[in-house]
Amino acid sequence: SVAGAYTFVFTPGDDTVVTVQATLFFRRRVANVGLSPLASMFRSAEGRCQWASSKSEAHDSDGLLLAPDLATWLWRPLGSVPRPRITDFPVETIRGFGLLQRDRVLYKYGDDEAHYENCPNGWVEPRGLWPQGKLRLLELPAMDAHGDNIVASWLPLQPPEPGKPFDIDYRLHWTTSPTFGGPKGWVKVSRETFQDKATRSSKFMVDFDSADLRAIPADAKVTAELSLPPGIVVIENSVSRDEINQSCHLTLLVDASHAGAGPFELRAWLTAGMIPFTETWACTWQP
Repeated sequence: SVAGAYTFVFTPGDDTVVTVQATLFFRRRVANVGLSPLASMFRSAEGRCQWASSKSEAHDSDGLLLAPDLATWLWRPLGSVPRPRITDFPVETIRGFGLLQRDRVLYKYGDDEAHYENCPNGWVEPRGLWPQGKLRLLELPAMDAHGDNIVASWLPLQPPEPGKPFDIDYRLHWTTSPTFGGPKGWVKVSRETFQDKATRSSKFMVDFDSADLRAIPADAKVTAELSLPPGIVVIENSVSRDEINQSCHLTLLVDASHAGAGPFELRAWLTAGMIPFTETWACTWQP
C-alpha cells in the first residue's frame, strides 16, 4: 500500500544521532499510519511483576516520555498487560517522544547476559512541520523476554492522500540520558501495590530525581499536584525527601469504589512554592 525513499545519516557518539528524511507515496488510503515507530520489550518491572521468576525485572524500556511542547512533558510507565492495550495521547504539536530505560541498577535485573541496565534510550525529534495527530502507545502481552511487545508511533489525524508525496523529517537519538530537556525533575521509578482489603484501591510510589531537584533546600515545601478523573478518591497524597540524596518520593493512595469501570488516567507532578519543577507522571490505572 505504500512505497518510498529514505535517507539515513548516522552520527555516532555518546548520543548517537540518525537523521531520517523520507518521501512516501501511498497507493491507497490507510487509516492508521504509524510514523517513526519505536519498538521495545517489557515483561516485568519493580512493583509490577506478574511472573514467578528469579529475575524481578526484565525490560528494554520502562516508560514512554512524551513532550507535546516546551512546557509539557509526560512520563507514562509501561506495564504488564493480560491483553492488548492501546493508549492515545492527542496533542496539537509534538516536540519529541521516546521509549526510555531509566532503571539502570544492575542487581535489580540479575541478568549478566541481556544486561538490561545498559539498554539505550530511543528519542524521536521531529524536524520541520509534522501533521497534526496523536501519539499511540501499543502494549501487548509478553510471552517471554525475547520479542518486542511495545510500540510507540505518531498517527496523523488526516491519512496521507494516495498518489501524492508525503514527506517526513526527524532525528533519532540513541543514548543513556534519562531525559531530553524539559523540567528539572524526572520520574526515576514508579511502583504500584494493591490493597488486600480494598479491591478497587491502589497505592503508587513514585520517585522523582535529578541533580537540580536534589539542590532544592531540604526545608522547602514540596507538594504534589494531581489531575484525576471524576469519582477517584484520594486517601493519601504525601511527598517526602530522601535523607541521603534529597530526591523526592511521592506516595499516592487512591480509591475507585465510586467511579466507573476504568481504566483511569492518573497524573501527578511536584511543585515547590507553587512552581512546577518535574515532568508529569501519567499512569493508566485499571483497578
